[in-house]
Amino acid sequence: MDENNPYDGSGLAPRVCTDLACLAVFLVFSIGLCCIAVYAFQNGDPRRLSRGYDFGGRLCGVDPGVEDKPWLYWCGAGSIGADGIPAGLDLKFPTCVDECPSDVFMEVLCLGLEKVEVDSSGKAPFRTVQTEVTQSDVKQMSYPTLQMGGLFCIPQLGERRLPGKDALTESLLGPNGPVGNNYSRLIRAVGGLYRCWPVVLASLGLSVVLGYAYLLMLRMNPRLLVQATLLALPFAAFGVGAFFLLGEVLSGHRLYMWETSNPLYHQFDARTAVLISRGVAIAFGLLGLALLCAAVCLQESVRNSIGCARAACEVIFSVPSLLLQPLVEALWKSCVGAIVTATLIWLLSTAHEANDYISVQGIEVGGLTRTFVFSDEGKTMVACCLFGLLWIMEFATALSQFVVTYTVVLWYYTPKPKGSGPHIPLIRGLIVGVLFHTGTLAMGAFLLSTLRVLRVLLGLLERIEAGQNSLCIAISVCSAGCCELCRRNVELVHKNAYIEVCISSASFCEAAQNAAEFIADEGGRVLCLTGACFVFSSACVLGISAVAGGATYAALCSGGAWSNESSADFVADPFFVSAVAALLGAFVARSFAVVFDHTADTLLYAYLWNKANAHNTVQKYAPESLMHLTEYKPLLKPPRDTVPGPVRRPAPGGGGVLSVLSGLFTASRANSGGYKYEEMQSLMH
Repeated sequence: MDENNPYDGSGLAPRVCTDLACLAVFLVFSIGLCCIAVYAFQNGDPRRLSRGYDFGGRLCGVDPGVEDKPWLYWCGAGSIGADGIPAGLDLKFPTCVDECPSDVFMEVLCLGLEKVEVDSSGKAPFRTVQTEVTQSDVKQMSYPTLQMGGLFCIPQLGERRLPGKDALTESLLGPNGPVGNNYSRLIRAVGGLYRCWPVVLASLGLSVVLGYAYLLMLRMNPRLLVQATLLALPFAAFGVGAFFLLGEVLSGHRLYMWETSNPLYHQFDARTAVLISRGVAIAFGLLGLALLCAAVCLQESVRNSIGCARAACEVIFSVPSLLLQPLVEALWKSCVGAIVTATLIWLLSTAHEANDYISVQGIEVGGLTRTFVFSDEGKTMVACCLFGLLWIMEFATALSQFVVTYTVVLWYYTPKPKGSGPHIPLIRGLIVGVLFHTGTLAMGAFLLSTLRVLRVLLGLLERIEAGQNSLCIAISVCSAGCCELCRRNVELVHKNAYIEVCISSASFCEAAQNAAEFIADEGGRVLCLTGACFVFSSACVLGISAVAGGATYAALCSGGAWSNESSADFVADPFFVSAVAALLGAFVARSFAVVFDHTADTLLYAYLWNKANAHNTVQKYAPESLMHLTEYKPLLKPPRDTVPGPVRRPAPGGGGVLSVLSGLFTASRANSGGYKYEEMQSLMH
């Protein structure tokens, strides 16, 4: 209990490589992703995602013969009315045109009907049947259209410059139409993301600036900042919901102006746009109500976590290199996210050209037209890329948590006054994490990624089974709930597990169990403070994500090239791009939140470890704000012959090639009482 007890947990266990099996799996999976990327970049063409194909498989505006015809037009089918409007459209075989027709007097080259001639000769069983299929190009008079999405010419049968409610428009934009089906919308959305990448990049830069501003304001007045954020978010959600609900109360010219400013009316037919606008309004209204309830209910948590926030800010601004950590992580995540997103874009554009078939006397015969088909292998590679993106992002977060842990532990065990803390702790923590614990970090990231994917799949299964067997629905709902509960528990445990890995160099499962038992044994106020800064981190992520998404949407709809349907840079689905920007902003914001949140948790864990090993040495290391928060009191010193030994778990054994490198970061000495660690001056200063 001596305040100068040398065995106070300030030494780190010898480094050994942990979870090597998971390391091998992670490396093999990463190599597979690289192979997929090479295949995608060699065989893909992103222009396929931003242009349409005619009945001959030619890319409008790109391929020879149609390089000056960028618009896709569907010819009429069936009878022609007195006003020149066809009864239906040939939805399967569109054609490329240089401009969208505005009247019924423009000639358009369309695909004619198949002409089939069957010639047989000889007698059975040596009879020969020769089938000749002929298709020709025919000129057809146009019908009035308007431009949509920078790609299509859709019918305009009224005065409105918006998609109408007529049968022709709904046949194109309906859920089974060539423009309205889910795959077509996804392709156009990804193509729009490819066109406006500078806007998304700018939103990432804005997220980084907002992250540093958040940390600075958190240091100045944490309570005011988090309360303002928690109140601003629900009112912003109410505002978005109110906009989409305006169509229910407006009429006449004002209603038309609202429809013109609502992007949904530029992507769907009028009936569908009305329904989706109502759904979006209800969703944002419920979201705002939930956020408002959360803001009210979390006031007590905010008050309790103010002390942790101040202690965490003291560490962050005392170690200048910690301020670089979120920027480095954000750059790393942005680069990886950009590479995997580009791989996905190129991969989606690897669809291959295939013949269309017609049935002649019960026999399938290859026709003269072409369509593009996405293979099952391509779908599998897309799924692997999506999971890989999630896994790599979680791994980056885990590595960041480990580096922050390493830095904070070194800072904590620097005796007061601490000054600027230990030398280059981030680089040392990065080396230790990559060389010795990549497998452990990859394992924790894999568990979280798998649980997230399972939760999404079970949610989709629940939607598919809606209206079917009630028992199946109940099972899927319960499974989804259990999966989400497991994910949250793993997410809570794995942060402390990385702290334990940093201190004791244990495997993931062992560290998670030890950390959970160690925190639970303390109980009381300390247990309540574990994860207390979650409110601040959540407000940071939600606030920055909302601003990044909103700024992206405002830039895309500001009247520039991205909102001009005649421009080559037109973005057909600004909602999708804004959602992607908000998601990337959330990843960047999480980098800042991880530094703040994990600094607070690590500081508390190191404090507990110090107190468990040498109670009275806490005064030598712990910041005053933390001791006051946990109501720390030194113990009276008993006689020296009754002083208990330090509370330490045995360090894991290790050796091998990397054992020499372990000595660069740790030092220990053994005695009859088990492992006891010297306080390494070279490590602490």
